[in-house]
Parts: sequence; C-alpha cells; structure tokens
Amino acid sequence: MKARIVGLAAVVLAAAPAWAAELTLTSDKACYQLSEEVVVTIELSGATTEIVGGQFWLEYDPTKLSYAPGSGNPVGVAPWSVLIFTQHNPPVIFLSVGIPNNGTGAQSGPMAQLRFTAIAPGCGVQNAVRFKSPDGVPPTRLSDRFDNAIYPTKVNLAPITIDSTPPVITCTDITTTADPGECSAAFIETFDDPVPLCPTNAPQCWLVDRKAPGVFTNAVLGGENVLHHGIRAADVVAGCPNFYNTQGRKYPLDMPVGTILAVDVYVPADYATNLRNVGLWGVTYDSAPQIVGYPILNFASTNPSNGCDPTPQSPRFRLWTQDVDQNPSNGYQAGWVDMMSVSTFDVWYRLEIELTGTSYIFRVKDANGAVLATAVDIITWGAIRFGEVILNAYNFGADYDIYWDNLTVGPRGPIVTDNCGNDVNTTLVGVRSDGQPLSDPYPVGTTTIAWTATAAFFSAASANAVIRSSSL
Repeated sequence: MKARIVGLAAVVLAAAPAWAAELTLTSDKACYQLSEEVVVTIELSGATTEIVGGQFWLEYDPTKLSYAPGSGNPVGVAPWSVLIFTQHNPPVIFLSVGIPNNGTGAQSGPMAQLRFTAIAPGCGVQNAVRFKSPDGVPPTRLSDRFDNAIYPTKVNLAPITIDSTPPVITCTDITTTADPGECSAAFIETFDDPVPLCPTNAPQCWLVDRKAPGVFTNAVLGGENVLHHGIRAADVVAGCPNFYNTQGRKYPLDMPVGTILAVDVYVPADYATNLRNVGLWGVTYDSAPQIVGYPILNFASTNPSNGCDPTPQSPRFRLWTQDVDQNPSNGYQAGWVDMMSVSTFDVWYRLEIELTGTSYIFRVKDANGAVLATAVDIITWGAIRFGEVILNAYNFGADYDIYWDNLTVGPRGPIVTDNCGNDVNTTLVGVRSDGQPLSDPYPVGTTTIAWTATAAFFSAASANAVIRSSSL
C-alpha cells in the first residue's frame, strides 16, 4: 500500500499555522501485574484542520517497562493506518504515521499504539511513557493536507501501578450497647419513611442547625425515595457572609463506634452555572466527650477566594480543615481545600468522611462506588467518634434544591492494603454469621462478619470482625 507522506521527513519545517492541537498518551488501564502487556495510545484532539500524518518522539522508563519492536508494534490507527517509519534506541522510540494514498485524515482520534511489558513493581509510576524531553530532531509534530507543520501541546501518560503483592486485610472488633431491632452498629437512613423534624433537641429527630431551610422533607427522584432539602430566597438573611445563611438540619447520633460518615448527593446541571454551596458536615467528639471537630465535605460553585462573589465559577468538591498546609509547627490556618473539579452533572456522587483515630480521610465517589478523589486531614484533636451529622446548604438569595440519599454512619470497615498502600485494586465482600444483610440491626450477643478482599491479580485475603452487642 502506498502512503501519503506529507513533509514528515523534512528537517526544515514550514511555519506553523495559527491553529493548534493536543497529543495525549493514554494507557488501556491504570493497574497492571508483572509481565502484563501495557498498551499506550497516542491520542489526537483539538485540531481544527484535517491532520494527515504525524511524527512522534517518545521515551519510556526501562526500569518498569520493556519494549520490543516488531510486527504490529508500533502500529498506526486508521485513518493514520500507515506506519511510515519507526526506530528504537532504548529508551527512545521514534515513529511516524500517515494516511493511505488518496485517503482522508481527521481532526481527532487515536493515531498510533505501542505495546510494552511491565517488568518491575511500582506504585503510581510517573512518566512510564512520555514525550521525549528535550524533543528529537525533527521534533514531534503533525502535518495537515497542505504540508503545514503543526506543533501540538503534549500530555504525558498518567501514573500507572504495577502490582506485585497480594492484598492484606485488617479488621477491628466492635463492642457496643444496642437495643435489638431498633439500634445497630450502624445508622442507615434511606429516607423511605417520613423525615421526623423537631424544634428542640430530641433523639431520632432532625433538628435545626443554624437556621431551618425552607424545605426538608421526603421526595421521589428518578423513582427513588430521597430527602428533599430546599433553599428558598425568602429565608435569606442580609449580609454576606452570614452565619444564618447556612441552612440545614442535624441528626444526633449515639454512636460510640461510629468512625465513618457517608451520603449520596445529586448534582444537577444548574449547579454548574449558579451559585451553590452544599455540604455534608460531621460533628466529632473526643473521649471526654467534648466536640473537637467539624469535618466538612461539600460541593461549591463559588469564587475560591471570595465566597460572596456573585459570579458562579469553578464547580468542585472541597473539604474544610483546621490547618490548610497540614503543618502544625507553623501554626493553624483553617480553610477550604479543593479536592476535584466537577464536569459531570445530573448524576449522584457519594461523599464520605472516615475517622481513623489519627486523621480524617475524605473521599468523593461516583454512583458505582469508584473513588474519584481522596484527601487526608491529620488535624483531629483526639476525635474518636461522630456525634452528629449535619446536611447544610448556603442561601445566596435564590431558590435551589438539594437531594440526598443513603445516609450512613457506622464503624469503619475492614482496611485493605497492598504493596501500594491502598485498596483501589480490590473488591471487598462481607458475610454475617447470622445470614442477615450487613445493614440490618445486630442482635444481642456475638455476630461475626467474614470479610474477603480479592485483588485484581491475586488470591483472596480474608479476616473476621466480631460485633459484640449487649442490651440497654
């Protein structure tokens, strides 16, 4: 097959046109086992003219990956299916691809693929494959149909993990006082029943926090029973910031074993273009017991440096900490820390705050439970449990609605670790000795939970947790 070669071999390059493009290195997944194939793709995006060919200088980490050129490695991807030239001088790879004779190019899509082999373990390996720096001669570039040279923005491969160790699972036994059939080792609220509201302190009741929101009641969203939390312009208090414009309700918890707090929140599209501040708040206690912390995980579309700026911007999840730089030696500076930007709307997110005894771990998850962002706050001041949960939102002087579901507070589950110190590559299953769901009340006596953690490539690890419950 003849290939259309448009200026790719020229050392003297034409002047770059005004348009631009981006080349990104992507991998077929984020975690590999030893000796597994790692497929890396050169992705084109952002071009505003037809691209008919490209030449690329890459380099790889020879301590983590090996590369064996040969038939089908590398390979051009249609419409750039013709591999014009390739050269391997470890750890540097040069290749060029183009369209077939009389073919048509494109403005985006995968241009080429290379196959490597994982040869050594590593956690979050940076630049396992990257664009060569400094660039080669002639440099990485693209060509349009008129032989113009286009020098793209280049984005290196995101970190990958090469796993080599089976998981280890650690469980903590729990002893608690419980009334069988009413209390349990976890508080779980799916909002299937009417939400009880009380004006003053009372057990098993939602109380006003700073100021009551306009709406706090059951609703149905997408066929599911949920909690409808509504902010109404009529309830705004003059002045910004104003303590009483944070409007929500709190639920008192008697959870001596409670070390994890989580809830689902729905983020609609209008959160991207309107001022919003919606948060899950915890109230933590020490052994005295005294209140020692207010860990907060929330969604905000406000100015990061001025929450009273009337212009919506920067949709994101963020956390509240008592020390922004996490360095107590230079004093404590409380403030917000951004965790992740939000670009996907009209979906549910899971917000989670875990109290480990030495830190708070904040997590944002998607509707399937996959972790999207994690952050750690080491300032807990001796907190051992959650005593209240608060669902809050800020009143900017306009109506808006928040929907919550599946609020849980309970003991921290089993901890799974592998050689990378995390559980991102494992699945975890727990089975109670009495055959009941994990979320059901625990009877008086001893109940064993058999936990099993299975990693992507290794045999399962298992451990038991014992729940000892006595009557009130």
